[in-house]
Amino acid sequence: MAAGLLLALAASGIAATAGAQAVRALAWDDLRPVLDPVEDPFAALSDEQHDALAALVRGRVLEARGFPVGDEGHRRRAEIERRLRSQGLDVEALLARREAIIAQRSAAAQTAVPALDGASVRLSGYLLPVTAGALGVTEFLLVPWAGACSHTPPPPANQVIRVRPQRPYPARQDYEAVEVGGTMRVGVGDLDVHALDGVVRVRSTYAVDAASVRKIDDAGAAR
Repeated sequence: MAAGLLLALAASGIAATAGAQAVRALAWDDLRPVLDPVEDPFAALSDEQHDALAALVRGRVLEARGFPVGDEGHRRRAEIERRLRSQGLDVEALLARREAIIAQRSAAAQTAVPALDGASVRLSGYLLPVTAGALGVTEFLLVPWAGACSHTPPPPANQVIRVRPQRPYPARQDYEAVEVGGTMRVGVGDLDVHALDGVVRVRSTYAVDAASVRKIDDAGAAR
């Protein structure tokens, strides 16, 4: 009996140690998927060529939005295209490649890392309250920098974590530095957040429920 009890205690100790080791300390870059390298045809262009292409894009965007371009605007754009072609550049191919790169980066900003679904994690960031009661914050967004969503666009969806703490967290201010621990879940969700400049709709691809939340002091230590 005694031997069996000792074995059971030893097994439970090993399991507890294994569980503790399974907690993964994340950095914010860990929340971004690793993308295949993309050939960037713009890296070899000069500043002048970048400026010329940017001028073409602006002109086309304005025209697509119904702004009058006029004869002078069309002549200027034709001259820019002629000059770039004389330098051996395929203008239409470059602009099409630009759109493809923008679309890929936009998709990557919304995409979660599937391997994090169900992982036990901890991560430090800044708390932006969503709902609160008399005892504290009951739901919040964890964001990578102080001031995110206030006077600036929200971070990419895979750089926002919706958190529901185990118990209301007594936050003293918005953007309080905290460390969050718990089981990560993957799933897209939208929340309305009261930021400094009004209500902001924020999208998140990660969530942690029943989370532990610890304040980070000025020295950067969680407590």
